[in-house]
Amino acid sequence: MAANDPSDWPGRWRFIVNPVAGAGDCGRRWPGIRALLAGAGVVGDVVLTRHPGDAVPLAAAAAATGEGLVAVGGDGTFSEVASGLLQSGPSTSPLGLVPLGTGSDFARCLGIPRIEAAVEAFQGRCSRGVDVIRVECQGPNGPHTLHALSFAAAGISGELLKRTTPRVKRWFGRRLAYYVGLVRALWHHRAPWLRLQWDGGGQEGTYLFVGISNTEQAGGGMRLAPGAVPDDGQLNVTLVDALGRGETLRQLRLLSTGRHVEHPRVNYFPATELAIHTDSPVEVQADGDNVGWTPASFRVVPGALRVVVPTGMAHAPRAEQSDRLGLPISGAGC
Repeated sequence: MAANDPSDWPGRWRFIVNPVAGAGDCGRRWPGIRALLAGAGVVGDVVLTRHPGDAVPLAAAAAATGEGLVAVGGDGTFSEVASGLLQSGPSTSPLGLVPLGTGSDFARCLGIPRIEAAVEAFQGRCSRGVDVIRVECQGPNGPHTLHALSFAAAGISGELLKRTTPRVKRWFGRRLAYYVGLVRALWHHRAPWLRLQWDGGGQEGTYLFVGISNTEQAGGGMRLAPGAVPDDGQLNVTLVDALGRGETLRQLRLLSTGRHVEHPRVNYFPATELAIHTDSPVEVQADGDNVGWTPASFRVVPGALRVVVPTGMAHAPRAEQSDRLGLPISGAGC
């Protein structure tokens, strides 16, 4: 959709709001932000989520109405709404993002770091096609499928999320909360034995972390996948061997720059799909939430979603091959 093109732009929107996102900041700020959006002509009904996973069926039901969908919260809310939208079948309606979570890394990647940018995006009536990660894993009631927008993972990330409590988020804020959670997780996590397969390759071993990324940043600004972009038709895989606590802590400062991928015990490469098999269940994460257990598989779905973006991001060029780190990465990140 080009800027200011009124075709297939929704007249009304359905807001799916996660009131506990951002350690409750979303619920506190939402009434004022709703008024701000209404002043920009973005109006519609509001549905509040009640528990994790609730946004998926809410989005699927709302998609059938023909209204545009707006996800209000953080990365977990964004991915749940996207999953519901994609489960409902093909849609020409764009998804709006209002970032009120702890990280909101996916929105930041698309030029929406703050509420003002979200309002600007709606006013410009622009959208951009992006890839998503199709995640298949084991849930409480058997196998299930969902979609991630920024990243999926297995390994220490599960313990990290448990240790990044609402209190940690309130005390340390967006920039530090997940780093603090990672430090706390190191004292409780034991690296599991994993069997991995991807495109034409595979290996097995004991891994601290396996990341499957669609964007550069996750965890409130950690540059987990340098060079990753959300519209190049591939994923960026990060495999970190079972490093000791001391070595992991020494490497922690490099997460903000992406230089961690230069470590000799980190394998970083592009792929279109990856599968994880384990002898016992290992937790799987997607966009900041624990979503199930292994065995699990991850696959890129190119151009599956249209997202409302500011005018300057609507036609962002696809990334060119980048060698700024001397690595086979997919390109310059956003």
